[in-house]
Amino acid sequence: MSKWELDPNHPLTPAYVQWVDDCNIHALLSPKNNCTAMRNVEYKGKNWTIHNHFFWLSRAEAIELYTTHGATALVQDATDFPIRPSDYDSSTAPAWVVAGDPYFSTIVSSLNLSVPAQEALEALKAMHIASIPLRENADPSLHLGCWDAGVYQLNRIMKGTPEHTLCREKAKALARHLEHGVYTFGFLQR
Repeated sequence: MSKWELDPNHPLTPAYVQWVDDCNIHALLSPKNNCTAMRNVEYKGKNWTIHNHFFWLSRAEAIELYTTHGATALVQDATDFPIRPSDYDSSTAPAWVVAGDPYFSTIVSSLNLSVPAQEALEALKAMHIASIPLRENADPSLHLGCWDAGVYQLNRIMKGTPEHTLCREKAKALARHLEHGVYTFGFLQR
Protein backbone atom coordinates (compact mmCIF):
# COMPACT_ATOMS: atom_id res chain seq x y z
CA MET A 1 0.00 0.00 0.00
CA SER A 2 1.25 3.49 -0.76
CA LYS A 3 1.63 6.18 1.87
CA TRP A 4 -1.03 8.32 0.27
CA GLU A 5 -4.16 6.82 -1.21
CA LEU A 6 -6.73 8.53 -3.36
CA ASP A 7 -9.79 8.50 -1.16
CA PRO A 8 -12.89 10.59 -1.96
CA ASN A 9 -13.12 11.55 1.73
CA HIS A 10 -9.45 12.57 2.02
CA PRO A 11 -8.80 16.32 1.76
CA LEU A 12 -6.77 17.09 -1.31
CA THR A 13 -3.41 18.52 -0.39
CA PRO A 14 -2.07 21.66 -2.11
CA ALA A 15 0.83 19.57 -3.47
CA TYR A 16 -1.59 17.14 -5.09
CA VAL A 17 -3.75 19.93 -6.56
CA GLN A 18 -0.69 21.61 -8.07
CA TRP A 19 0.52 18.28 -9.45
CA VAL A 20 -2.86 17.75 -11.15
CA ASP A 21 -2.76 21.31 -12.54
CA ASP A 22 0.73 20.68 -13.91
CA CYS A 23 -0.49 17.43 -15.46
CA ASN A 24 -2.88 19.48 -17.61
CA ILE A 25 0.08 21.27 -19.18
CA HIS A 26 1.95 17.98 -19.54
CA ALA A 27 -1.05 16.52 -21.40
CA LEU A 28 -1.21 19.58 -23.66
CA LEU A 29 2.47 19.23 -24.60
CA SER A 30 2.65 15.45 -24.76
CA PRO A 31 3.76 13.97 -28.09
CA LYS A 32 0.75 11.68 -27.70
CA ASN A 33 -1.61 14.68 -27.83
CA ASN A 34 -2.97 14.62 -31.38
CA CYS A 35 -5.73 17.19 -30.83
CA THR A 36 -6.18 19.18 -34.00
CA ALA A 37 -8.47 21.70 -35.64
CA MET A 38 -9.62 21.30 -39.24
CA ARG A 39 -11.89 23.17 -41.62
CA ASN A 40 -13.90 21.92 -44.58
CA VAL A 41 -13.09 18.26 -44.10
CA GLU A 42 -15.24 16.12 -46.36
CA TYR A 43 -16.65 12.96 -44.83
CA LYS A 44 -19.52 10.93 -46.25
CA GLY A 45 -20.50 13.71 -48.61
CA LYS A 46 -20.60 16.47 -45.98
CA ASN A 47 -18.12 19.20 -45.05
CA TRP A 48 -17.15 19.35 -41.39
CA THR A 49 -15.49 21.89 -39.13
CA ILE A 50 -13.44 20.33 -36.35
CA HIS A 51 -12.47 22.48 -33.39
CA ASN A 52 -9.71 21.89 -30.88
CA HIS A 53 -11.19 22.12 -27.39
CA PHE A 54 -7.68 21.52 -26.01
CA PHE A 55 -6.43 24.89 -27.33
CA TRP A 56 -5.02 27.10 -24.57
CA LEU A 57 -6.12 30.58 -25.74
CA SER A 58 -9.62 32.02 -25.73
CA ARG A 59 -10.95 33.16 -29.08
CA ALA A 60 -10.56 36.83 -28.02
CA GLU A 61 -6.93 36.20 -26.95
CA ALA A 62 -6.22 34.44 -30.24
CA ILE A 63 -7.77 37.27 -32.27
CA GLU A 64 -5.69 39.82 -30.35
CA LEU A 65 -2.49 37.80 -30.83
CA TYR A 66 -3.11 37.22 -34.54
CA THR A 67 -4.04 40.88 -35.07
CA THR A 68 -0.83 41.99 -33.34
CA HIS A 69 1.19 39.75 -35.66
CA GLY A 70 -0.66 40.73 -38.85
CA ALA A 71 -2.17 37.29 -39.40
CA THR A 72 -5.40 38.45 -41.03
CA ALA A 73 -6.33 34.97 -42.30
CA LEU A 74 -6.15 33.57 -38.76
CA VAL A 75 -8.18 36.50 -37.42
CA GLN A 76 -10.77 35.80 -40.12
CA ASP A 77 -10.86 32.10 -39.22
CA ALA A 78 -11.43 32.96 -35.53
CA THR A 79 -14.18 35.37 -36.55
CA ASP A 80 -15.86 32.91 -38.91
CA PHE A 81 -15.45 29.76 -36.81
CA PRO A 82 -16.23 30.28 -33.12
CA ILE A 83 -16.52 27.04 -31.19
CA ARG A 84 -20.20 26.44 -30.64
CA PRO A 85 -21.07 22.91 -29.55
CA SER A 86 -24.47 22.01 -30.95
CA ASP A 87 -25.61 20.23 -27.81
CA TYR A 88 -26.03 23.46 -25.78
CA ASP A 89 -29.20 25.50 -25.66
CA SER A 90 -28.01 29.07 -26.27
CA SER A 91 -30.12 30.39 -23.37
CA THR A 92 -28.44 28.10 -20.83
CA ALA A 93 -24.99 27.68 -22.38
CA PRO A 94 -21.90 28.37 -20.26
CA ALA A 95 -20.00 31.60 -20.94
CA TRP A 96 -17.21 29.79 -22.82
CA VAL A 97 -19.73 28.38 -25.30
CA VAL A 98 -21.35 31.79 -25.81
CA ALA A 99 -17.90 33.33 -26.43
CA GLY A 100 -16.97 30.55 -28.87
CA ASP A 101 -13.95 29.53 -26.78
CA PRO A 102 -12.17 26.18 -26.48
CA TYR A 103 -13.00 24.53 -23.16
CA PHE A 104 -9.33 24.24 -22.09
CA SER A 105 -8.85 28.01 -22.43
CA THR A 106 -11.39 28.49 -19.65
CA ILE A 107 -9.38 26.51 -17.12
CA VAL A 108 -5.75 27.22 -18.03
CA SER A 109 -5.74 30.66 -16.38
CA SER A 110 -7.00 29.19 -13.09
CA LEU A 111 -4.30 26.52 -12.85
CA ASN A 112 -1.78 26.81 -10.01
CA LEU A 113 1.31 25.93 -12.02
CA SER A 114 4.78 25.07 -10.80
CA VAL A 115 7.79 26.85 -12.32
CA PRO A 116 8.51 23.96 -14.76
CA ALA A 117 4.88 23.98 -15.95
CA GLN A 118 4.92 27.77 -16.37
CA GLU A 119 8.16 27.56 -18.34
CA ALA A 120 6.73 24.82 -20.58
CA LEU A 121 3.58 26.84 -21.27
CA GLU A 122 5.65 29.95 -22.04
CA ALA A 123 7.80 27.92 -24.47
CA LEU A 124 4.61 26.70 -26.18
CA LYS A 125 3.39 30.29 -26.50
CA ALA A 126 6.73 31.33 -28.03
CA MET A 127 6.56 28.45 -30.51
CA HIS A 128 2.97 29.36 -31.36
CA ILE A 129 3.96 32.97 -32.09
CA ALA A 130 6.97 31.87 -34.15
CA SER A 131 4.67 29.67 -36.24
CA ILE A 132 2.43 32.54 -37.35
CA PRO A 133 4.47 33.73 -40.36
CA LEU A 134 4.99 30.13 -41.52
CA ARG A 135 1.37 29.05 -41.41
CA GLU A 136 0.04 30.75 -44.51
CA ASN A 137 2.36 28.78 -46.82
CA ALA A 138 2.26 25.52 -44.87
CA ASP A 139 1.11 22.20 -46.29
CA PRO A 140 -2.71 22.53 -46.52
CA SER A 141 -3.13 19.04 -45.07
CA LEU A 142 -1.85 20.41 -41.74
CA HIS A 143 -4.83 22.80 -41.47
CA LEU A 144 -2.63 25.51 -39.94
CA GLY A 145 -5.06 28.14 -41.18
CA CYS A 146 -7.22 27.22 -38.18
CA TRP A 147 -7.00 29.71 -35.33
CA ASP A 148 -7.22 26.83 -32.83
CA ALA A 149 -4.60 24.58 -34.47
CA GLY A 150 -3.20 22.23 -31.86
CA VAL A 151 0.25 21.43 -30.54
CA TYR A 152 0.37 18.39 -32.86
CA GLN A 153 -0.07 20.68 -35.86
CA LEU A 154 2.43 23.25 -34.59
CA ASN A 155 5.02 20.54 -33.96
CA ARG A 156 4.74 19.52 -37.62
CA ILE A 157 5.60 22.95 -38.98
CA MET A 158 8.05 24.00 -36.26
CA LYS A 159 10.14 20.83 -36.01
CA GLY A 160 13.84 21.66 -35.98
CA THR A 161 13.40 25.35 -35.09
CA PRO A 162 14.90 26.78 -31.89
CA GLU A 163 11.39 27.42 -30.55
CA HIS A 164 10.39 23.81 -31.11
CA THR A 165 13.58 22.52 -29.51
CA LEU A 166 13.05 24.73 -26.45
CA CYS A 167 9.40 23.68 -26.16
CA ARG A 168 10.34 19.98 -26.29
CA GLU A 169 13.09 20.53 -23.67
CA LYS A 170 10.68 22.33 -21.33
CA ALA A 171 8.04 19.61 -21.86
CA LYS A 172 10.59 16.91 -20.97
CA ALA A 173 11.69 18.86 -17.89
CA LEU A 174 8.05 19.10 -16.82
CA ALA A 175 7.60 15.35 -17.32
CA ARG A 176 10.62 14.67 -15.09
CA HIS A 177 9.21 17.10 -12.51
CA LEU A 178 5.86 15.28 -12.49
CA GLU A 179 7.24 11.76 -12.31
CA HIS A 180 7.50 11.71 -8.51
CA GLY A 181 3.78 12.41 -8.13
CA VAL A 182 2.81 9.17 -9.81
CA TYR A 183 4.34 7.35 -6.85
CA THR A 184 3.85 9.97 -4.13
CA PHE A 185 0.13 10.22 -4.77
CA GLY A 186 -0.40 6.47 -5.05
CA PHE A 187 -1.12 5.97 -8.74
CA LEU A 188 1.71 3.43 -8.99
CA GLN A 189 3.86 1.66 -6.45
CA ARG A 190 7.63 1.41 -6.74
